[in-house]
Amino acid sequence: MPELISAPFTPPQTLAAQAFYDGYGEYIHNYEQSELSIAFPTMPLGDARAPTLSAIDCILGNGMSSRLFQRLREKMGLVYSVYTSPWMGKTNSLFSVCANVNVKNTVDAVRAIKNEIDKLVHDGVTEDEAEKAKTQLKVAAMFGKENPMNYMLALMRRRVLLGIDYDLDALIERIDAITVDKINTLARELFASRAAIAYAGKKPPKAIDDIFYN
Repeated sequence: MPELISAPFTPPQTLAAQAFYDGYGEYIHNYEQSELSIAFPTMPLGDARAPTLSAIDCILGNGMSSRLFQRLREKMGLVYSVYTSPWMGKTNSLFSVCANVNVKNTVDAVRAIKNEIDKLVHDGVTEDEAEKAKTQLKVAAMFGKENPMNYMLALMRRRVLLGIDYDLDALIERIDAITVDKINTLARELFASRAAIAYAGKKPPKAIDDIFYN
């Protein structure tokens, strides 16, 4: 297709960072299970603190050993699932806490989520939690290289969005440099912002943002 071969290359438009809007939105519907997400703004892709954010993800809500899963699912039985999810873009990024819950448990579940966030901010993490998170991140990075599709996507994402190559060795070095102090400092910064909160499901007893902030 010569018309494609000869087409001039147009670089992608450079986008400015967009404002983050906090607030609350809900969709009331007779679902069997309700979904909620509590999102906080965070640093863009390429920030040197990104591995530290991933460590917070591991400790707070990524996996069955995380604080949120152990508290809300295992000990209190309030949710079907609960997890954290960092999403990083070139200009804007989010760190979300998500849960799948029966509407009758929404008040207790949201309060328990807020309590775990407050404990992380005020009490910080332990050395053992930090080391386990670092090990989890390094294992994920190393095994990710064994999947050609995942590795190709990582290479492409860094090249397209940042104009740099994905460097596994450099990533491992940044993970090794994570400390308890770095995790605690970033956690305080991350959760200092007001959140954008979304809910879909049966009508909760109270608006989710009222539960979270009061």
